[in-house]
Amino acid sequence: MITEGHPSMPLPATLRARVSPEAITKVSRIFNGTLGDIFNELFQNARRAGATTVAVTAEHLDEACIVTVTDDGAGIADPADLVSLGQSDWSEACRGREDPAGMGFFSLAGLDTLVRSVSAHASFALAIAGDAWTGEADIAVLPWDGPRGTSIAFHVPPQRDGKLERCLESAARHFPLPVTFNGEELKRVDFLAGAHKIVEREGYRLGVYRNRTSSAGDTVNFHGVTLRHVLPQVKEIHHAQFCGESISSYERGGLTGHGVDTENHKLHMQNRFSLPRQRSRIDKRFRA
Repeated sequence: MITEGHPSMPLPATLRARVSPEAITKVSRIFNGTLGDIFNELFQNARRAGATTVAVTAEHLDEACIVTVTDDGAGIADPADLVSLGQSDWSEACRGREDPAGMGFFSLAGLDTLVRSVSAHASFALAIAGDAWTGEADIAVLPWDGPRGTSIAFHVPPQRDGKLERCLESAARHFPLPVTFNGEELKRVDFLAGAHKIVEREGYRLGVYRNRTSSAGDTVNFHGVTLRHVLPQVKEIHHAQFCGESISSYERGGLTGHGVDTENHKLHMQNRFSLPRQRSRIDKRFRA
């Protein structure tokens, strides 16, 4: 119904969702940019690039702390992909297996950042000023000659209370690759340590625990990124009662296999398929 004084506007018959160019101007508000988020995202990128190790250094200055994360992976083929929100150059196999969102690098949004990368296709350096993340300033692509891999240095406020070290230790604890901090290798722990039994099925590792409840801690591990998730409970299998035992996993693939003991057990499963930002996908897979 068209009311008097309001001329009608022709409307299209169909619409398609799109991302407004203005979204890029809000990236520094969209992403939390916590140290934990940054380390987790950069570590995952290094892993996907085929790195064998990750080295982190921190230089504490009076006015800032300069943190550098370096990996020996395949490097970045196209610098434009790195600063294009939602775009990435991961392989088809990686996209099919993990569905990376192409947004992890923007966990650094708003921070002065220096990227240096050498791949089989390109060698470059990017000096990204804080205001360049929003697309309001040009980012110069500079030549760089260094070893294969990627190094990302960023400035954060002074870190004098040990928070940086705690965030880094947490990110490295269950990460599958060795991580060093200022030359010292950080401690890593098998996410399924203490399991009564570990079952490996189709890319998952399922850990069976005795007398452990879902409140005992995180139950899902995605290559080092962990979260707590309430998982299905098994009450009876082949007339045997199960409670008090949990199963966990941290690999990829379909959730098709599980192993439990025949004593009062409870089932917990850990998924390595989706990052915590994609929890709804995890929920759907577990509830299917």
